[in-house]
Amino acid sequence: TITLTTNPAGTITLDDSTITAAGGLGDGTGTQGAGANITFANPVALTTGAAAISTGATGGNIAFQNTVNGAQDLTLTAGTGNVTLGGIAGSSATSANRLASLTVDSASAASLNDVFTTGAQAVTADAITLTGTTYATDATTNSTITLTGPVTIEQNTAMTASSVAFTGTLDSDDDGATPAVSEARTLGITGDATFGGAVGDS
Repeated sequence: TITLTTNPAGTITLDDSTITAAGGLGDGTGTQGAGANITFANPVALTTGAAAISTGATGGNIAFQNTVNGAQDLTLTAGTGNVTLGGIAGSSATSANRLASLTVDSASAASLNDVFTTGAQAVTADAITLTGTTYATDATTNSTITLTGPVTIEQNTAMTASSVAFTGTLDSDDDGATPAVSEARTLGITGDATFGGAVGDS
C-alpha cells in the first residue's frame, strides 16, 4: 500500500506526474500479481502537466480521500481494483481549478463525488456510483461525459456536457438514511443524452 500524506493543512502536488504500482510477473513467466493500493490522504493539486495513476491490470485501489484540483488531465487505471474520488474534483463549474479532463480507464468499481472539468469525463468500470450532485464540463464540442458500465446515482444529480452517454443501465439508490427515505432520484442533463440500457431498474 502506498499512502501519500502531509500535515493536516498541507496539499499534495502532482507536477506532471506518473505513479505506477502494478504487480510484477516474477521471473516474467508467472501470473501478474495485484498492484499496490494508492491513497492520497490530503487535498491534491495538479500542476504543470497531466497526471497518470495506475495500479495495473490485476487490482490495487486508487483513492483520493480529499479534493483534487488543477487545470490538467487526470487518468486513473485500477484494473480490477476500485477508484474513489471522495472529495470534489475541480472545485466548481466556474473555477480556474477545474480539471482539464478526467479519465478512468478501468476499475471494478468507481465512486465519484462532484466532478468539474473543461474537457471530457470518461469513466469505465464494472460498477459506477455517482455520490455527488453535479458533473459538469464546459459543454463545448468534445466536452463529453461518457459512463461505460452500470451507473447508480445516490443524490439528485445535474450533468452538463456537449453530450452525456450512459452505455449501461442507470438506477438510483437510497440516501444512506436508516430506514431509507426513498430510492427515487432526479437526473437533469444539459446537452444531448444517450441511454444504452434500462433506466430506473423496473
